[in-house]
Amino acid sequence: MLSCLERNAVITRREVTLLSHLAISEVYLEKHSNTERTVDRAMQIACRDTPHHPAIAVMLNTMGLMLENSGRSQINAMRYYKWSLDERRKHSYFRAETLCPALLNVSLQFVRSGNCNAALKTLEEAIELRKQYGWVDHFTGVTLYYIALVYMQIGNFSLALEYNQQALNMLEQCTPEHPVNLKAVNAIAHCYLAMNDELNARRFFDIAIAKHPNCKTIGTTHKICTLRHCLVLGGTHQRQIAYSCLEKELSEMPDTEMNIGQRISECMAIYSTEKGECWNWNDNGREL
Repeated sequence: MLSCLERNAVITRREVTLLSHLAISEVYLEKHSNTERTVDRAMQIACRDTPHHPAIAVMLNTMGLMLENSGRSQINAMRYYKWSLDERRKHSYFRAETLCPALLNVSLQFVRSGNCNAALKTLEEAIELRKQYGWVDHFTGVTLYYIALVYMQIGNFSLALEYNQQALNMLEQCTPEHPVNLKAVNAIAHCYLAMNDELNARRFFDIAIAKHPNCKTIGTTHKICTLRHCLVLGGTHQRQIAYSCLEKELSEMPDTEMNIGQRISECMAIYSTEKGECWNWNDNGREL
């Protein structure tokens, strides 16, 4: 039989855990203000009553996601990701393989800041963890995709293509409906474009169009970028789908300084100009 004090401690720990889960849901629903309030409430309770709670590391990571996804501060996002990683390293109750998500978040911030050497070093640690604790895993695919991003930034597109293809194969095996799969497909298409292989670029943008309806949680900016490429490079059917999806995506965005009406008009102009052309494809790419 637990004493009253022990029961209260159990309830407090469960409350912190539930708030942590709520914050994760809110960040993926892009409810950024709610996420911040939920994490702040949970952290106050945890720091006061249960300072070694494992959810603290999770919530630090969630704050990083909120700051990154909302566009508020990439610098502060990196700080929270590093704090989360340090917290996970500090406590023995975290299994080593749980470092992978935190390592990936830190590495992506390195990529975005142009620190490719630090990104690769961080990703190498994640790869070693996956080799040690199970290679066939969603996070193996994400790690391979992030390595590909580094090589794309460096300009080594042949090596980036190799890693992107490995990443896509792993992701399709482990989590075929995850939105990062669309990002990997899009990255493969861009690698082919950079290597002047328009035929294969078109093929993968066609795959991206097919995957688009299943990617509800991927960032709007990324979806719009992919759809615009499909609008220019896709076949007739894919381009019709791309235009319809673009119109829908843009119309649902807040009409701020981006001038959504103008963006829709630009897409209409591209679609109207190109749709009358008869494109034939051979092994060397497009022939008009």
